[in-house]
Parts: sequence; C-alpha cells; structure tokens
Amino acid sequence: GVPDSLDNGPETPNPGQQDTDGDMYGNACDADFNNDDNVGSWDYYLFKQAYGSSEGDPNWNPDADMTADGNVGFSDYYYFKARYGSIAPYY
Repeated sequence: GVPDSLDNGPETPNPGQQDTDGDMYGNACDADFNNDDNVGSWDYYLFKQAYGSSEGDPNWNPDADMTADGNVGFSDYYYFKARYGSIAPYY
C-alpha cells in the first residue's frame, strides 16, 4: 500500500515501514545489523544473539525483529537467511 518511490523496501512486504536503525532500508529487507553494507557473519552473530527474544528482553534487538511483531523468531530467520551474503542497497 506504499508507493514504490516512498517504500523503504519496495520488493519486500513491509507495511509498517519499520526502519529501527534509521538507514533508510526497512527492517523486512535489511539484515545488515552492523550497517557495514554487507550481510555476513557478524550480522549472523547479532541475529543469533537476539533469536528467541521478545521486546523487553535484554537480548531483544529491534533490528533483528525483521517482521516487526515484537519477537525474533523463525519468521525473522526466514527473512535473514534469504538476505545472507547480500550487499546494499536492500530491496
């Protein structure tokens, strides 16, 4: 429902347009948690650290909550896995 020119992830469903790290890429398409323009092993480490956490938990990372549902779980892993090895820009 967001025009592509305004969408922060035009090829990835991201209805709420969440961008918790403020890098102009929506959480649903942005698995680059350390913002080095490459989704790699450090991002996997950060994701693994947050996996299984919920909002309010000390391990919860809002960037790793790619589905913006307040939990870092399998659906977030699905998005992360699909983007592993990619480089910016993220769509």
